[in-house]
Amino acid sequence: MKDSLYQNLRERRCSGGNTALMNRYKRRLTNSAYSDNSVMSQLTIEKTLEGHAGCINTLDWSSSGEFLLSGSDDTRLNIYNAYNNFSLQCSIQSGHSANIFSAYFMPNTSDRIIISGAGDSEVRIFDCAKEAPLTNMYVCHEDQVRRLAIFKNNPNEFLTCSQDGTVRHFDLREPHICSNHSVRSFMTAQRVPTRQIPRPHGPGVSRGCPKPLVDYRKYKLDLNTISINQLNPHYFAVAGQNEYIYLHDRRMPSRTDAPTVECVKKFTSTSDIFRRKGKHVTAVRFSDYNGYEVYIYIL
Repeated sequence: MKDSLYQNLRERRCSGGNTALMNRYKRRLTNSAYSDNSVMSQLTIEKTLEGHAGCINTLDWSSSGEFLLSGSDDTRLNIYNAYNNFSLQCSIQSGHSANIFSAYFMPNTSDRIIISGAGDSEVRIFDCAKEAPLTNMYVCHEDQVRRLAIFKNNPNEFLTCSQDGTVRHFDLREPHICSNHSVRSFMTAQRVPTRQIPRPHGPGVSRGCPKPLVDYRKYKLDLNTISINQLNPHYFAVAGQNEYIYLHDRRMPSRTDAPTVECVKKFTSTSDIFRRKGKHVTAVRFSDYNGYEVYIYIL
C-alpha cells in the first residue's frame, strides 16, 4: 500500500502540467489514500479519553511524548498522561468565553507552559506548575483566533492567525498592555470592548499592541490556518477564505510604510482553479520529511 501511495504521489508530480493526466493521477491518489481496505483495517481505537463536554478542536503532544494536550468547545484544556494509561493529569478552566481552536505546549519548558487561542479573540498563556495557571492573556486580534504556530526549540515566540485577516508575533519576554479596541463577539457577531485580565505588570511592560506581522484586512481575507517551516523558520504559510496558500518570508519587509512582511509566493491547484471558486483552505502544513511539493487535498 505504502509503495502504491508513493508511486501515485510521484506520478502526480511528474504529470508535466497535463490537466487530464493530473486529474487522473489525483483520482488514483484519492482512491489509494482514502478508500483502501488495507489502510482502514489497520486503524483501531487505542483509547477513548474522557474529560470534555464539547467538540475537541485541537491536540498537541509534548516533546517527550508523555503528555497529550486537548482543547475543546467547553473551553477546558486537558492534559492526559500517555505513560499512565492516558489518565487525566490536569484539567484547566481556561477562562476563554468561546471555543478553543488551538493550543500548544511551548518547547523547552518542561511541558509547563501552554498557549491557547479561541473564538473570543484571546490568546492565553498558562503555567501548569502554578496553583493559578493563567499568567498572561492578550487581546490584540479583533476576531476569532483560529490557529497558533510555534517555533521548534524556541520557548518564547509564537505566531497567531485570526479571522480578522492578520498574523501576529508574540514574544513571552516582551509583555504588553493591549490597546483599547473592540472585537467581534463569537456568540452575537456584535462589536464588544476588549478585556485583558490579568494585565501584565512590572518593569519592561510596554503599552499598546505591536503591529501585525501580516495584514490582509484590506482584502477582507479571513485567515484559517498558519504553519512555520521548522527547517527555515523565517518562512511561514497562511491560508483562509479563498483558494490560495500564501508563503511569507520574515526577512522580506513590506515595501510600504506598514511594518509587515511580504508574500513571496502563493500556491493553488492549477488543474481545477476555476472549479474551486468560492472554496477555501482549512489547513496548511509544512512537511517535516519533504520540502519540494505542495499538495492540495479535497476531503
